[in-house]
Amino acid sequence: MTYFNKIKIDTSDVQKKFERLSRVLGDPSGVFTRTIGDMQRRAPGKVADAVREVFSIKKSDVMPTKKKTDLKKAGSIKIKGQTIAELTLHYEGRVLTPLHFGVTPKTMPKKGKKYSVKLKVKKQQKTVKSPTKDGKVPFVAPARKGSSRIIPWLRDTDGVINPMRTLSLPQMVDNETAREIMNTSLGELLHDRFNHNLKRYIGEATKN
Repeated sequence: MTYFNKIKIDTSDVQKKFERLSRVLGDPSGVFTRTIGDMQRRAPGKVADAVREVFSIKKSDVMPTKKKTDLKKAGSIKIKGQTIAELTLHYEGRVLTPLHFGVTPKTMPKKGKKYSVKLKVKKQQKTVKSPTKDGKVPFVAPARKGSSRIIPWLRDTDGVINPMRTLSLPQMVDNETAREIMNTSLGELLHDRFNHNLKRYIGEATKN
């Protein structure tokens, strides 16, 4: 299952500055379009960085390249909006397996050998060991018949075996600590790119 969410980016300070400058300088459309473009390109990386400050996940998993497989794709992060006031962060993602969080063991233990499935979802928490909170004991086995990839599995009360799951990208983005970091970094990015493009606009205007 894939989860979707979006949040409004606070642009009130920049918007007020933009409106004042519009009245004084005319319509600095170059400032507007360049700032929007900068946010669309750079903001997703800032969100990924905020997630990684809290969770033990690789940036390449949060923001996969085109070469990454679906195994590594945690979700997508995009900035949408045609004006500074309309900027919103859109993100989606599926619930991830423990492979994204350094789960061990990574290879099949020898038959009869006792072991614990361990992983660390958050950077500031201790390594989590089996069994799970509900008392289930995870075990590792091939992802599918004939596969060399080992993943943790759980057996439910009906005896059905399913892959062990953790969090989705939207849950990580919505984490309170990650959200605070993200809001600060996005605000700083917006102000930085707006001021940069404003300076560039003024420089171009004085040459004409």
